[in-house]
Amino acid sequence: MKTGNKFERQLKWEIGMMLSGVKDPSTPLKIISELMRSSVLQNFREGGRPEKWKPSIRAQKTGGQTLVDTGRLRGSIYAKANNNSAKVGTNVIYAAAHNFGYPPRNLPQRKFLMFQDEDLKEAKRVVEAFIMGNL
Repeated sequence: MKTGNKFERQLKWEIGMMLSGVKDPSTPLKIISELMRSSVLQNFREGGRPEKWKPSIRAQKTGGQTLVDTGRLRGSIYAKANNNSAKVGTNVIYAAAHNFGYPPRNLPQRKFLMFQDEDLKEAKRVVEAFIMGNL
């Protein structure tokens, strides 16, 4: 799923509207942030999804996994939530070059900070369960 597509924007809007009257939405947002983190880690386990990443030269030579040499990048993925948002990210300086690609170094784009349609649908179900009192 491409970030910012119509489906994603619609679901974000729906979730925002559902939570607009909630006094303390931190509980569902914390669950959603962990769901997002889990989705990113699944991207690493599968070597990219929905499309596989182009294999790195190192992975081809050693039989290793693309984007996982020392495990630093994968291990740096964090989830964060407050009363206004749910976020997932990394503080590893080279993360953006891998996620977006870096043509000067011939690094192809290997999007790992992305969510699948089913993840966004699950986030909506979390909010619905919270509003119905099932969380």
